[in-house]
Amino acid sequence: MPCAAPRRHRRKTLAELKILVGFDEDLTAEATRLSNHIRGLLTEIHSALKRVIGPRLTAKQGLAVIERPGDP
Repeated sequence: MPCAAPRRHRRKTLAELKILVGFDEDLTAEATRLSNHIRGLLTEIHSALKRVIGPRLTAKQGLAVIERPGDP
């Protein structure tokens, strides 16, 4: 008769993986929402900014441009 412990271990591992996948999907959705929000704000400020920075929002360089304070 096979031991039930490996089966229980697999079920526990599967449940943990489902939690991690769900968390990853939530983070992806939040990142997309924030990126779209920033693009919308750029359009309100100046449409040329959206054309220049918009496609690069997911790259570190694009984020660095909008994080840097502007000139007075």
